Amino acid sequence: MNENASVEEHSIQKRKKMLRFLLIGSTIALLILTLYSNTLRTLDLPKVWTEVGKQGQVVQEFRAIGTLRPVSEVELSSSAEWTVKNVRIKKGDRVTKGQTLITYENPDAHNRLQDEQGILARMKLELEAPQERYVEAVRNNDEASMRASKRDMKLAQLQIENQERKIQNLQQSIRRDSNIVAPFDGVITKLNAVTGAPSANDGFDVRLSNESLGYQTELSLPAAATEEMKMGDKLDLQSYGGGATRPLNGTIITIEHVDARAPSSPSLSVGEAETGIQQPLEAVDWNRIVVNVLDKTVRTGEQVRVNVTRTSGEGGGMLLSNKAIHKEGANHYVHVVEEDKGPLGNTYYIRKTKVAVGSANDSETVILSGAYLNEQIVVESTEPLVEGSRVRPQ
Repeated sequence: MNENASVEEHSIQKRKKMLRFLLIGSTIALLILTLYSNTLRTLDLPKVWTEVGKQGQVVQEFRAIGTLRPVSEVELSSSAEWTVKNVRIKKGDRVTKGQTLITYENPDAHNRLQDEQGILARMKLELEAPQERYVEAVRNNDEASMRASKRDMKLAQLQIENQERKIQNLQQSIRRDSNIVAPFDGVITKLNAVTGAPSANDGFDVRLSNESLGYQTELSLPAAATEEMKMGDKLDLQSYGGGATRPLNGTIITIEHVDARAPSSPSLSVGEAETGIQQPLEAVDWNRIVVNVLDKTVRTGEQVRVNVTRTSGEGGGMLLSNKAIHKEGANHYVHVVEEDKGPLGNTYYIRKTKVAVGSANDSETVILSGAYLNEQIVVESTEPLVEGSRVRPQ
């Protein structure tokens, strides 16, 4: 009897042990299936790459390029009926005030002068007739003849004076049109005159820059680059014509605002900015700067550039990559990754956070408020993100 009871009790204990094993096994299997299921679901989640903001100030680097042009230029020519006789200069020559640049010829003008001089000589001969009549009238005491002779002499004298002025004007015109002289010290910037061709055949014969007034260039820079500049300030330029660079000293003579430009990569065309800054978040205000250069070694058309570095004054902000910042209407926001710890593993959710932005360069922007240090902020994702969506950090 006791032996049967012992066998039955052993059987019961064996069944209980088996049930415990089954329960533990099923629990472990359920856990494994749950973890595997979570793993599979996690694999389907959007991948995100994050960064942590850092304390600091944004450094903005600007570069603008321009072309040197003379401050003052004059275009010189003779009269259209004059022909170029001799060109004594070439483009790029430096000339001094009073130097003869081009000589001209016009046979017709000289012939007209000779004709007018012949007319004057005839008038002077014709004046002798009323003079002789006047002498005869005085000898005869003929009052009427005296008065008539005086009138004739006066008229003849007036005609002679008019003719002399005509000849003087013609002589001055010939002297003026027979050559071009430099009105000041300068450089020949363009030469159109061709020997044997009429003067001003291409609008003008020679263009001369006033060397004493120097050269100037226009530069376009974002307002952030010029906020510390004022008229009269010195500006360090670099000339890079011909492959070699050399320093030039400039003086700012004009700073004026131009229309804001939409954010874009700046062009490299002459006179526009070539700048390391790219404001990806807002349209950028620009200023036009005119810089005067007094340097006798420069040439018209020479390329110059200026490099400007500015550090933002927003020392309390946080630096964040530009690609982490998004814009919605007038507002800016970032995606912050929130971690939710659980017994079966951690899950990660997206929190859309509005931020206030400050200065920016081509890679970083100052975050003034809204996002904070040590937060994981999304800089890249495989899919568009929305508030509350689960993600898989990489």
